[in-house]
Amino acid sequence: MSSRPEFPRSEPVTAVASRFVATARPGRTDEFWRRVAEVGTPVVEPDPSGHPDHRAVTFLWRDRPVAGLPVRTVVLHANKFTDYDDLAATSLARLPGTDVWHATFRLRADWRCSYQLGPLTDLPALSGRHHRDELMRHAEPDPFNRTPLRGRHTGRTFSVAGLDAAPARFWVDAPAEPPRELPGTRPVWVHGPADGGPVLVLLDGDVWAREHPIAPTLDALTAAGRLPALTTVMVGPSAAGRTADLTCDPAYPGHLVALLDELGLRPDPARTIVAGQSLGGLAATHAALSRADRFGTVIAQSGSFWWPGDTSGTTWLSHCREASHCPEATRALRVVLQVGTQEWGMPQIVGRVRDALADKGHSVSTVEYYGGHDQAWWQVGLITALLDLTAEW
Repeated sequence: MSSRPEFPRSEPVTAVASRFVATARPGRTDEFWRRVAEVGTPVVEPDPSGHPDHRAVTFLWRDRPVAGLPVRTVVLHANKFTDYDDLAATSLARLPGTDVWHATFRLRADWRCSYQLGPLTDLPALSGRHHRDELMRHAEPDPFNRTPLRGRHTGRTFSVAGLDAAPARFWVDAPAEPPRELPGTRPVWVHGPADGGPVLVLLDGDVWAREHPIAPTLDALTAAGRLPALTTVMVGPSAAGRTADLTCDPAYPGHLVALLDELGLRPDPARTIVAGQSLGGLAATHAALSRADRFGTVIAQSGSFWWPGDTSGTTWLSHCREASHCPEATRALRVVLQVGTQEWGMPQIVGRVRDALADKGHSVSTVEYYGGHDQAWWQVGLITALLDLTAEW
């Protein structure tokens, strides 16, 4: 099975001092924590160097025993910011004589990132990226953070750090009636009208139907006149599994088209969007190139264009060319590529995909956001792209 190559960190971690933390006094921190509760976390202060485009961002955790044992360290699990090969760089330190664990970093003011805090009663015996999941078993959301990223199905909640210059997050984070689920071997959910209007096909549909329901947000934007009434088809993984489906399976685009036909959906390709994240972004691009007669627009967020990720450094583009697997679209596509600048090597690969698609005559726009491989950004980026793409429909 292919796996993502090990890219180096895209930027260094810059730790700085916090004036806010300096106000905590040994033996008298109740007032400090009251102020933390008032302002919320992370605490954001001006850049100590005076740069208007940066901030000092402080993460905090109040000391308490865990399972009856004293805490030895607190790990910040921040998406693509934490380096599991160098946990010390982003772990919190205890302010001597207090119950304040803290870490402050210099970051751009448009940063958005999901994170958790992991108090550990022993120093980590495991380190490295391959032990990330094991380390995160001990993580929990930040109790002072005001922006949760809730997993409705798994029940797991992350916290979101969204600084003041980050693009606005329009998301209706509320319980929702599940969309209509179709019978069949492949899980599929449908939301919205079935009147021949524009269509949005979302890959990893289980995420958008159950884990982070998108229907309330689409409904609110439609009611406000900001989005047309979309028929949204959310396609989950088949029995073969997500990886098999979304790594340029030659049959997969045909499965998507057959599904739309089964639903009686045959809109103008220019008003049919296929969208996906990570491997889903790769598959969405492949599907549109393969069936441009049905999919005229692509939103690929953090597309895994590094695939197949073998040790020779082969990427999707070179693999397609060498194996003659790169489909030639029958018409020009409109393609939106989004990628996080903190995604460890991904912006460069996405840039090569952008250039290759533009050379083929497709209309390509690229958005680089300051963040990682992160649902907290994908929610924002997906809605922003939909608003832009459908503005004149």
